[in-house]
Amino acid sequence: MNLFTINVASSGTQGGSVPGGVFTGNDGNASGSVSLFYDYSSAAIPAPGTFALLGLGLLGLTGMRRKTTML
Repeated sequence: MNLFTINVASSGTQGGSVPGGVFTGNDGNASGSVSLFYDYSSAAIPAPGTFALLGLGLLGLTGMRRKTTML
């Protein structure tokens, strides 16, 4: 199992005014962390079966193409 931790932090100032002359402002800081756990395992691909299915599919497509061009 692997663990990654990402630390995030932010700070800033917000301010503004409205036409009535009232000023609003806000100062703030934020921080936190995010932890990610994952478990990775790979599976073997059965190559002979995959190649057999690919070959049968290509033969089928070739057969369909020949049928349509003979008409």
